[in-house]
Amino acid sequence: MQKTHPSGLLQQPIAAAESRPATIWSLEEWELTIVFVGLYLVLERVSFIHPWTATGITPWNPQIALALGLVLIRGLRAAPALLIAILLSEALVRQTPAPFGAVALGAAIMTAGYTAAGFALSRRLAVRGRIRSLRDFAWMLGILSTAPLLIGSVYVGSNALFGLVEWAAFPEVLLRY
Repeated sequence: MQKTHPSGLLQQPIAAAESRPATIWSLEEWELTIVFVGLYLVLERVSFIHPWTATGITPWNPQIALALGLVLIRGLRAAPALLIAILLSEALVRQTPAPFGAVALGAAIMTAGYTAAGFALSRRLAVRGRIRSLRDFAWMLGILSTAPLLIGSVYVGSNALFGLVEWAAFPEVLLRY
């Protein structure tokens, strides 16, 4: 006799349910990732103007708002899609002369930073992704103004460690970021 779940509502044997391979993402999440990466690359291309020579930092980055929106919708599961989008953007749009280690570290810094910012924002808002009060708006402004400063400091600092930015230019490059 095969065991069934204690609730009796599920008539499939437990062994059959446990033997199915676990999927990392559902088809819906794969589709969302593909659409997100495509939109991210389009926004990256449109906004890729006046880049800082060695790092490719531009003064306008609307794709980050798209990334934060994805994190608000999907939570921490958005991080892999964001990392893929950033790496593809570096390879296809930015084509910076930086070594792969610097590009990978920068992508990891931005992914972790903006995922954390979106996650913090989703935790602070009363309803996930919705601004319902002045308090929600203040939290949003606080997070969205400090996150680029913190992420930019780490990102520009890592580029300075790789020799892509001179330490004397750090404030100027950070301001551009």
